[in-house]
Amino acid sequence: MFQRYRMLFLGLLLAALPAHSAIPASGTLTGSVGVVNWSGGPYTAVATDTSSCTTLNCDTFFLTINTPANFFTSNPNDEVQIRITWQGTTNEFDLYLFDPSGNLLASSVQAFETYEEIDAGPLPPGTYKLVIVASQTVNVSYSGTAKIASDPTVANGSARYQPGKMVFSTPFELARPSDPANSAATLVADQDTEPRVVHDSLGNLYAAAIQGVPGGVDVWKSYDGGKTFTYLGQPDGTQVAATTGTTTGNGVGGGDEDLAVGTTGNVYMNSLWLGSTTQTSSFNGGAAWVVNPLASDIPGNDRQWIASYGNSTLYI
Repeated sequence: MFQRYRMLFLGLLLAALPAHSAIPASGTLTGSVGVVNWSGGPYTAVATDTSSCTTLNCDTFFLTINTPANFFTSNPNDEVQIRITWQGTTNEFDLYLFDPSGNLLASSVQAFETYEEIDAGPLPPGTYKLVIVASQTVNVSYSGTAKIASDPTVANGSARYQPGKMVFSTPFELARPSDPANSAATLVADQDTEPRVVHDSLGNLYAAAIQGVPGGVDVWKSYDGGKTFTYLGQPDGTQVAATTGTTTGNGVGGGDEDLAVGTTGNVYMNSLWLGSTTQTSSFNGGAAWVVNPLASDIPGNDRQWIASYGNSTLYI
C-alpha cells in the first residue's frame, strides 16, 4: 500500500511540473500576412544553449515562409525580422534560428537586456525552427514576433552575420623554459595569461602572453598556421634573453601587452609597467628586437593598444 501511495504522489508531482510550449506552436508569413505572434512561459530555469534544452527550459516555434515567387526580388528592402521580449534585465532568454535542414542560421544571445532580435534577411520559402532558450530566468514569460518588414535604413549600409565553418584543433600548451626567477619572492607567478595572437601577410602567427610586472612578456611564433610554435623569448626583457630564447634577466615589463604586424612583416609588441610602456620592434621576424623601455611619457598607463599603418608607422 505504501508503494502504491508513493507512486501516486510521484505521478502527481510530475504532472504538476510545467511542460512549456510556444502558444501557438507555429505561424506562417506569406507577404500579405506580414506578422505572426506567439508567447511562452513562465520559466524558472537555467540552460547554456540549445544542447541543454528540455521541455522545462526551452520553447520551439516553427515559422513557415510561404511568400510568392520572387517576392523579395520585387521587394528588395523587405526582410524577415524575429524578436522576443520579456521583463527584467536579470532574466535572460536566448534566440536561435535553424533552417529547414536543421542548420543554425543565426542567433541572438545578448546579456543584461530585455530582448533578443535576429535580422534574418530575405528567407527562402520553407519551415524554419526557432528555439527560445531560458538561459537564466525566474518565473518569467516572453513574447515573440516574426514579421516581414523593411530593412532599417543605415547610412553606411547593412551587414549580415552567419556562423562560420571553422573547426578548432585540439588545444595544446605553448612551451617555454622554466623561470626560477619568477617566484613568490618576486610577487610574480610563473604564468602566461591574457594571450594575444596576430598574423602577418605570409600566414605566420605571433602569440604573446604576460607574466605580470616584473615578469616580462613571453612571445612565440608559428610558421605552419598554428600547428607548432617556436619560443622567441621576452622582447621586453634583456636583449640577450630575447635573442637566446631564455627568460633569465627579466625586464620590468609584463603588464598588459599588445601585438601588431606591419604590411612588410615588421612585428611590434608593447608591454606595460608602472613607470611607462616598453615598446619592442622586430624587423627580422622576431629573431631580434629593438627595445625602448620609455615609450610613453605618461606614468601609470593602463590597457595600451598599438596599431601598425603601412611599412614604418606605428600608433600607440
